[in-house]
Amino acid sequence: MFVAVSLVVPGGTVIEDPEASSTLRFTAQTIVMFVSFGVFFIQWLPPKQLKSVQAIFIATGFLSTGLLTFAHMMTCTMMLDVTGSDEAPVGSYFHMMSGVTMAGTMLVAAYIPSHRRVVRGESSLMLFGFLAYTALVAATAWFFGSSFPSLCPHDARADATRIVIEVVMIGVLLVATAKYYAIGRTAHDMTFSYLSCAAFIGAYNHIAFCLHQEPNDGFSILSVVFTIASFALVFIALFSTSVTQPYDRLRRAQKQAEKRRKEAEAATVKAQTYLDFLSHDIANMISPIMNRAEIILQSPNASDKQKDEAGKIVEQTQKVASLIANLRRLSRAERIDVNSFDALDLRTLLPELVRTRREANPDRKLRVVIQIPDESEVAVIGGSVAEEIIEEVFDNAIKHSGRETNRITIGVSPENVNTGKPAWNIEIMDDGPGIPDHTKSALNVASSDPGKRYTRGVASSLSIMSLVAEHLGGRIKVEDRVVGDYTQGARVTITLPRAPIHTHGNT
Repeated sequence: MFVAVSLVVPGGTVIEDPEASSTLRFTAQTIVMFVSFGVFFIQWLPPKQLKSVQAIFIATGFLSTGLLTFAHMMTCTMMLDVTGSDEAPVGSYFHMMSGVTMAGTMLVAAYIPSHRRVVRGESSLMLFGFLAYTALVAATAWFFGSSFPSLCPHDARADATRIVIEVVMIGVLLVATAKYYAIGRTAHDMTFSYLSCAAFIGAYNHIAFCLHQEPNDGFSILSVVFTIASFALVFIALFSTSVTQPYDRLRRAQKQAEKRRKEAEAATVKAQTYLDFLSHDIANMISPIMNRAEIILQSPNASDKQKDEAGKIVEQTQKVASLIANLRRLSRAERIDVNSFDALDLRTLLPELVRTRREANPDRKLRVVIQIPDESEVAVIGGSVAEEIIEEVFDNAIKHSGRETNRITIGVSPENVNTGKPAWNIEIMDDGPGIPDHTKSALNVASSDPGKRYTRGVASSLSIMSLVAEHLGGRIKVEDRVVGDYTQGARVTITLPRAPIHTHGNT
């Protein structure tokens, strides 16, 4: 499009009115200046650690370009009548240095790896470097500006310095065009397509500028249009990098997260359905096995060996039944919103738990000590689910004891670790055979630990209860009652969130 326009551009003076010409050029340079500042701010103001070195280099380079454009506006006779004609060469000097800075920035940035991110201090170093460069250019004009020749083509068409600089800038921008195009094809990123177009149009800008013979002829106006278009494309490129692309990535990530959430919910429902079918069918399968094994145990015609084997069958089927029951507990707990659980009053639960276990185990001598703090409300969140956790731990302390008299201590105390959520510790200590260290290590692994969570399956129903406690926002910790000697009994600490005051209930 720009090539076609340049082929039909009219010759001679296009704008006869000097005031209109001055207004047009002042407006165009103002647009270029603010676009340059915009390129800088859209990259500099957001968090710089997320930016590439290439983008920050372009941004700081265009800040320098914008400042030099401003200097050009303030010293060019054709745009401001407040300066004398002897400052016109200084204006053309700043105009050329603005173009040199833009072209050099585009070329150097093209060879900076686009994937490399800014590290601490790099962005500030680049900003300082370009500001120092701008100050040096301004100082040169301040001290030597009076001896500068005019570098405008309509004043010095055959000036060797101007011709060499313009040719070099055109070559630099064409090289940058090819480099950005190659990067864009490899990376499939529209940002580099915009930068490639900006460099190419920038080269056309300098060609049109070299061809203009009068301040307001067709090529001069075309140069103004090309300049604005080139700077605008750089702005679009970096705006895309800084704003559009992060927003698009965020939107895609949100859609992906929502998709995965729905897939996870569907998978959870499916897994729970399978668990329901599986646990129901397995329970039906093991029931006749257990019944037949018990018939053998009670049969007077069975040998001692047969009864021993039948006893083993009963024991194993009971473990399977216990596992199924615990999996159902876990599934039920995970289906219910934690916030819907009622409170569990420990003052009521613990004495009642001891009473029912004594009645259920008349052949055992249970010596249970309950220690509850002297507070008006000692309740935890979890309702019947929390009650099952405490019952399971207490039953394990009774079941696995090999002593004639079971001595169990149940202590309730506030959670001392400051997690932001108040909790109660229910500590159950027994004098049984204890839990070996490797089993304790498996039980104490958090379910969120992806490298170790599957080792929890080596333990008994405590593994399931530990998962249920975590769902409630608590945990279960297994230790030795006597530190360093697991054979002296176990200390199991159940930590559950405190229930709000006056919300008693048992559901």
